[in-house]
Amino acid sequence: MQVYRLRDQHDEIRQALEDEREAQLDFAEGRLQKQIKDDNTTALIFYLKTQGKSRGYIERQEITGADNTPLIVAIDWVKNDNKAEQVAEE
Repeated sequence: MQVYRLRDQHDEIRQALEDEREAQLDFAEGRLQKQIKDDNTTALIFYLKTQGKSRGYIERQEITGADNTPLIVAIDWVKNDNKAEQVAEE
């Protein structure tokens, strides 16, 4: 696209685009903070999931075998038409 070519060729255009992107991010962050102050539960959850990871606000999935035993995966390489294909089995 033309805009990308111009951005790559002209430092002032690249800087203007970066400045606008930062301004939009500042605006969005301000709106999020307003929603948090207004007790918007969805906004609170979003903020904690993205910014509160170090305090344990993160969803994590663990995959285990039956009765919480380790899941064992075996991988065999099968040659098919001169291409290696990966086949996984439990």
